[in-house]
Amino acid sequence: MTRSEIKLIYRITSEDDDLFALVEKLKTQPNKIWRMGDLIDKRALARYKKNGISFCSNEKHSQKFDAQVESLVRILTPIKDTLEKLSRTCYSELSCVVHIYGDDRPAIHFNKETLLFFANLNADIDIDLYSFSSTIAS
Repeated sequence: MTRSEIKLIYRITSEDDDLFALVEKLKTQPNKIWRMGDLIDKRALARYKKNGISFCSNEKHSQKFDAQVESLVRILTPIKDTLEKLSRTCYSELSCVVHIYGDDRPAIHFNKETLLFFANLNADIDIDLYSFSSTIAS
């Protein structure tokens, strides 16, 4: 059986270029930085509607959800104060993408501390679940 793939991404987006001035001062650099109008994917025509940055968990995508969350919180903790300032004027989101293969059923759980951490960043939480049949997983 193929294990599910889980990807956690913390994003901040804004129409304002001030976002980039603050990014330069961060101790931890984002995994991705984009400007309004940049292509979202080189293979498609869709473009970003806002400027943005994102941070990803360092865990493998096949790791458990809890491990992914803990990894992302460890990455963001040293820059939490700056992210809190950004989240006052920018949109902030924790994006959880789960690809489920076959009969695998990954647990998705947020403890109180994690919810409080992302609440302090004024972050929405978006969870996307994609289920694939056993024949695709083979």
